[in-house]
Amino acid sequence: MSTKIRLFSKLLLILLLSFQFTHAMADAGKVFNVKGTAVINGSELRSGDTVDEGDIIKTANNSSVQIIMKDRTVLDLNENTRFQVSKYSYNKDKPAKNKSSFTLLKGAFRYISGLIAKNRPQNVQISAGTATIGIRGSFDTISFDGTTITVNTSIGKATITLPDGSTVTVTKGQTGTINVSTGASSVNPTTTQDPVAVAAAAIAENPNDPAAVKAALSNLSDADAIVAIAVLMNNAANYGIDSAALVSIVGNATAANPKLATALAFVSSALDPENSDSYKNTILENKPDDSTDDADDTSAVRDASSSGKALGGGGGGGGTGASPS
Repeated sequence: MSTKIRLFSKLLLILLLSFQFTHAMADAGKVFNVKGTAVINGSELRSGDTVDEGDIIKTANNSSVQIIMKDRTVLDLNENTRFQVSKYSYNKDKPAKNKSSFTLLKGAFRYISGLIAKNRPQNVQISAGTATIGIRGSFDTISFDGTTITVNTSIGKATITLPDGSTVTVTKGQTGTINVSTGASSVNPTTTQDPVAVAAAAIAENPNDPAAVKAALSNLSDADAIVAIAVLMNNAANYGIDSAALVSIVGNATAANPKLATALAFVSSALDPENSDSYKNTILENKPDDSTDDADDTSAVRDASSSGKALGGGGGGGGTGASPS
């Protein structure tokens, strides 16, 4: 092989590795559950896939997608939804430059705020039609039908702003609507609470009671059960629970529904990587020994825990709310 060919081969290898490294670093988040059918940029979306800035995700009828971003934000996309990760930048060493911008093109999703919203709430923005939605330490359900935006706030505050500067602020326990064409708006007490929020509140009252945790999760789908645990983990201070209580909750949730073991291992380790070993151990202790389901396999739990810790470990600065204030 001539010197020129060897140099060319080395250069090509360097460029390839550089591309792979850049692509890996560009991953903004990871999908931890897909129910039904969903696509990302027109291709099939599967659990374990990564999402990047610019990606557009679409869910079909009776389908949903759950995602955890690097800053520990949790996104739960409902059926018949089109959603874009418009802009996303997260570096634990440069908090002032971190930003997240999402666009709800159609449909509905739950938003559970992470570290960017906690540390730089002004750098978080959700768009729908011509309106923007500012988030302040929130757990919200946001929907958009092409004309009207509806925001149901279970924790924190959300402010919807139209191009003319008019705003609608929705706080805990309220549901706000605004027509992006006419500006007509309303804010009223929420009449039907989000079942995920109801379950999370019930679990927080008795985190160490296996029967109470099982009862709270019994009315939820498997996907919603995982989201309820994520709500508690990212808003523990609001619920008055600490890391020890969260570990107990994860263990009790595993005992109540062993099918959740792998997803719980990933989610808990991603949202609170500092205590990932504690979550992994309680999951392994509480799942049935005689289980033959892949989702309950010990190696699957360990792999999911490691994967979650790797994603959330970029957060730094402690969890999103594990210690009560």
